[in-house]
Amino acid sequence: MVSGYDRYFQIARCFRDEDSRGDRQAEFTQLDIEMAFVGMQDIISLNTNLFNEIVNQIYAKKWKLHPFRILTYQDAMDKYGTDRPDLRFALEMADITDIVRKTSFNVFAKPIQAGGIVKCIKISNELTEKRITKTQIEKLTALAQENGLGGLAYIIVKENELQSPIIKYLGEEICKEIIERTQAVVGDVIFFSAADYKTANSALSAVRQELGVMLNLIKPKELHPAWIVDFPQFEQTEDGGWTFSHNPFSMPKSEFIQDHLNGVNLEHILAQQYDLVLNGYEIGGGSIRAHRTDILEATYRNMGYDEQNMQKSIGHMLDAFQYGAPPHGGIAWGVDRLMMILEEKSSIREVIAFPKTGSGEEILFGSPSAISAKKIQEANIKLTV
Repeated sequence: MVSGYDRYFQIARCFRDEDSRGDRQAEFTQLDIEMAFVGMQDIISLNTNLFNEIVNQIYAKKWKLHPFRILTYQDAMDKYGTDRPDLRFALEMADITDIVRKTSFNVFAKPIQAGGIVKCIKISNELTEKRITKTQIEKLTALAQENGLGGLAYIIVKENELQSPIIKYLGEEICKEIIERTQAVVGDVIFFSAADYKTANSALSAVRQELGVMLNLIKPKELHPAWIVDFPQFEQTEDGGWTFSHNPFSMPKSEFIQDHLNGVNLEHILAQQYDLVLNGYEIGGGSIRAHRTDILEATYRNMGYDEQNMQKSIGHMLDAFQYGAPPHGGIAWGVDRLMMILEEKSSIREVIAFPKTGSGEEILFGSPSAISAKKIQEANIKLTV
């Protein structure tokens, strides 16, 4: 962008050192797009049209494509507990921290006192032909525990009573308020998640996804794409500092630029960032870039970088920006992940030629392999044990 090359796209082979899973491996392919003199809506419109063209021209007979939805990051977290929600079924969550704040029930009270939240998800009796069984509840509880909860509290609404081990601890008045908030009726089941913000959301999100499968709520031949916008610019680290939530090169939304430059109210600053999500997966993500030196410096200063470390990390960008950079933004799509979904595969390894194993090895070529001492010397690398 600084050099005057105002827009480009490339299909790029990438390598990223991160944990392997079904929809991720170390080596992958991206569609990378960058454009000058655009705003966030330009990027969203272009990529919405591109996505629709791909599906309609190649997969129209295989998939029913629903219109794009636009959700803010906060909406996605509030309703689904994740910033990549599966929108093929409802089951929205509710935050009931305000209702249960007055309880002395330790399972709820302790997380709230530590700054956490309590959320719940209601399973309507209309969604299932039979009542949720004890075995299913045990399976959901184990899943919640795998995702950081101590257990999975629940209430079953019966004809003349509420059934749950937690009723006697919560009290009738609080239980009544929960029933009113969730608009639960006879036959409904309510599950609860109480923990710090991140754990409460991620655990209940995992429970929600499993309920979608368990109750056959997921429509298998439908695509429900969405844009997630208004991501927080920063998130707090365990030591009380700040780091970027999405990427450090994003432009804050215009109404937050002054706070960003002054280093105040960091928890409230929203960025011009956006993710393309599909059926519970992140397909692409990007941002309008911080093309101004003062804004990029402020980002790193807010993350605790001094001048020396800032120069080591992004000095080349700061130098380049001295010559002037146009407003610009971009996005990168995960091509393998998109193909995995469209081809109805369970792993991206099924749509990649010469895929890597979970440990990053390539079986056919036996890579990575040991290299000779001569090559190590030529690369000017010293090995230490």
